[in-house]
Amino acid sequence: WLARGRVATLGPAELFFTPQEVAALTEDAEAIHAATGGWPLAVDLMARHGLSPRRETALDEYLASEIWDDLAADDQSFLEACAVLEQWSAPLCRALTGRDDTLRRLADRGLLAPTASPDTWRPQPVLRDFLRKRAASPERHARAAGALEASGHALDAIPHRLAAGTPDAAAALLEKEAPALLSGGRHERLLGLLSALPALSPRLLLARGHAHRRANAFEAALADFQQAAADAAVAPKALAAAAAVYVDTVQPARAARLLRQAFRQTSPDDAEDRARILDLISENCVNEGRAAAALRYRRWGASLLTRPQRSVLDARILLRTGQLRAARALLQARQEAPAEAADGHRDDVLVLAYIAALEGDAGAAEAAARQALSQAHSPFTEAVAWMRLGHALQLQPERTLEEVIACYERAEAEAERTGVQRVRAEALMGLALAYAARGDVPRSYAHATEGMAITRSAGDTWLSAWLRLATGIAGVEGRHPSAADLLQQARNEMDTCRDAFGACVASLWQAVASGEGVEAAVARARDRGYGFLTERPSLFGPRRVLSQETPVPVESVLRVQCLGGFRAWRDGDEISPRAWKREKARELFLILLSRRGTAMQKETLMEALWPDATTTAAKRDFRVALHALSEALDPRRPRNAHARGLERRGTAYLLQSGAQVEIDADEMERLIGLASREPDASKSRTLWRRAVELYRGDFLEDYPYAEFAAGERERLRACWVRAAE
Repeated sequence: WLARGRVATLGPAELFFTPQEVAALTEDAEAIHAATGGWPLAVDLMARHGLSPRRETALDEYLASEIWDDLAADDQSFLEACAVLEQWSAPLCRALTGRDDTLRRLADRGLLAPTASPDTWRPQPVLRDFLRKRAASPERHARAAGALEASGHALDAIPHRLAAGTPDAAAALLEKEAPALLSGGRHERLLGLLSALPALSPRLLLARGHAHRRANAFEAALADFQQAAADAAVAPKALAAAAAVYVDTVQPARAARLLRQAFRQTSPDDAEDRARILDLISENCVNEGRAAAALRYRRWGASLLTRPQRSVLDARILLRTGQLRAARALLQARQEAPAEAADGHRDDVLVLAYIAALEGDAGAAEAAARQALSQAHSPFTEAVAWMRLGHALQLQPERTLEEVIACYERAEAEAERTGVQRVRAEALMGLALAYAARGDVPRSYAHATEGMAITRSAGDTWLSAWLRLATGIAGVEGRHPSAADLLQQARNEMDTCRDAFGACVASLWQAVASGEGVEAAVARARDRGYGFLTERPSLFGPRRVLSQETPVPVESVLRVQCLGGFRAWRDGDEISPRAWKREKARELFLILLSRRGTAMQKETLMEALWPDATTTAAKRDFRVALHALSEALDPRRPRNAHARGLERRGTAYLLQSGAQVEIDADEMERLIGLASREPDASKSRTLWRRAVELYRGDFLEDYPYAEFAAGERERLRACWVRAAE
């Protein structure tokens, strides 16, 4: 027991020589370390006897006399039989030699090194090269391929099939494995394996095209699909795949013709392929701004399938028809499903970031954009993520124009790498809005009109309508006489696209521009669920203009008082104690309220709520409490969705204030921030006073012994004391 915790384990990482240590033994350190991997025995042999990887013959002779000849005949035959393997596991070695007991003995002698996989080894580099020169043959590669296929490692078998001189067998394996590689986001490995084949079948050309499409190499993808389409057997799939490239890059005019051809050539009996093409047609209609048609094609495709699944396409249709809340709920529900490979602008997180920016939830928009950036695997995805980050930052008053512009410029740079001009349009729209908010009308108008030229060429009438709205907003900000006409055009275009949210925003800006009917326009926005447009800064909302000219008080959807006694109001009506149904539901909310904006793991919440319960019982009670909480806060929410402001991220939950939840503590801190930055002394005093008046008592003072509230209680009390001083 005295030694426990004090004994160091020496393994390969400690015993193998580093390049610096090899340099202390010999002058040819770089080449020797590259050849040996730091294997002490091999390094010693080369250093003591002046051998070098560049003198292969002398090195091989030395290995033969000093190591090989010293091995038993059974060990030699074992090593020769396994020589072509990259990694040596017991099942593979048993399949090739009939035994696996030799592995551990050879590893103990230092001839084999462990790998990251348990119970798997590889020969030391110099020994591997020696064995392959001695024992590699087409027959041994063929046996290795058979063993790998039998053990479920078909991809690893492909190089062996090629080395065995059977490229057709390698191609057949790759045809079977390609769909799994693509769906798993492993398109780079697929491209590497395909490059080793001497010729590609039409199906493999199709697979390579999909891999290039995943890598955003759109020209290469189109070339592959065009070549594959010459074969009648895969022509419908190739045409649909080529159309998908144009759908990816939002070029609906080019996609439409190919999609019609693909649908006509697809057999009526192939329900899955026809449904897939109908989904592409639906998405192409979304890109054209024809949301009603998109919904019809989406429903048609779903009707062909036995078990249709909700997808991000459904969320994009909801978004483009102005159903922001439903779109967000659908995407949040999909976060609980197994992760799929990110797919450019369709990625759930990127769509969530855009919706959050539209709703004025700057924190959620920024978090989602940064998450997408951390996972970006292509210039296309990265470009869209930088745009969405720019949208989020321009909603935050503490951010500078330079920070916002830097995001959009980075987005444009990544868009240039894709070679697709359409990708730039949203960045130009963001720049137009950023400059408009700061009164730089000429720059705003120039960016918006450049964006419109791109979207019109691509046939994207929906984004064209939003860019048109940006020109109208610039006109209002600059008091330009053309503002009214531009806003009316935007309103007409939104109506054509059936975008209820866009039409509402345009109508609200029209009222602001004319100075007439503002209160009625605000009331309509609120009635349609878009009250956030005047409650907080949002991407297209006129809140700043309204706050200067016509302040209009608008109640938040959910209001929480936590300074003093805890109370909550839903749509203006106080939530009664009975509405919570279970005390644990309210306690769960209070814990999340104490850590609002921070994701808390489910296990942490269960431990806080049921410290003495079994895991099974805690999980059951947690589901019940979470459901009761959602019912209390948001009984009219979409089915299977969480309550407003309540988000699930993997196995963690958090409460977000801002977009759907107004919390008095957050409002106090916001006012303190504004007061500290306000240069006008009179206005600053008013802000300080409003902040102080919000402090009705300590945070959750009716829960004085709740440990989870203690830290937040002390922090907010300190904020109030400083503000009062």
